[in-house]
Parts: sequence; structure tokens; C-alpha cells
Amino acid sequence: MAPDKQQLAAWGLPQTLLAAFERNGLKSLYPWQAAALECAAGGGNLVYCAPTSGGKSLVAEVLMLARLHATSQQIKSYKRGKNKPVTRGLLVLPYISIVAEKTVHLTKLLAGMKWRVQGYKGETEG
Repeated sequence: MAPDKQQLAAWGLPQTLLAAFERNGLKSLYPWQAAALECAAGGGNLVYCAPTSGGKSLVAEVLMLARLHATSQQIKSYKRGKNKPVTRGLLVLPYISIVAEKTVHLTKLLAGMKWRVQGYKGETEG
């Protein structure tokens, strides 16, 4: 694993997001997180486990946000009619409290971008 892969900047995130992560004190990844990202970067499947508070969510966030950014860059020039493609990401979380936490976290993280975050809990919107 190349050491630069442990830097968030190596994973295709826009500067706005890198600055937001840095404001939260995050510039680099643990070696296992970088290895997981490397496994999944090509679009393949990834299954990983780590203890509670081990950094699993960061891996999912970086993968999703990097893919959303790359896809949105590809379709920026797409100008055909009213049905312009929309880029979307989905996180499935096990508990309502985690949905609420992640919604707040991603809303703050993405405040500098034109992306909207919406949390859904069971059958309700929140």
C-alpha cells in the first residue's frame, strides 16, 4: 500500500470536501481503510468489518462521495431536454439514531456543495 493512498486527497474528492474533512480534523486514513478503498475503487464489491468506532463509515462515505463527484463531473456537459441525469447516493443504516446522526453529519460536510442530503427513517422522512 503506497503511503499517499492513506491521504484523503488520493481518492478523487473535490477540494470543497477535502477542506470540510480537514476542518473536522481528518486528512488521512488508517492503512486498512486505504486498502478497503483500493479494493472497491474499481466498482467491485467490498465486504469489511471493524469494531465499533473503527472507521467503517468513513470508508463508505469516501466511496460514495468520490463516485458521486466523478459521476456529476461526467454528466455536467449532458444537455439534452428536461430529463438531465441525476446523481444519487444511498447509505443504508441499521438504527434511526444513526440515520439522524449521519444526516446531520453529511449535511454539514456537504454544505459547500450543491448536493442535498435527506434522511429516511422507517416509513417517515426526517
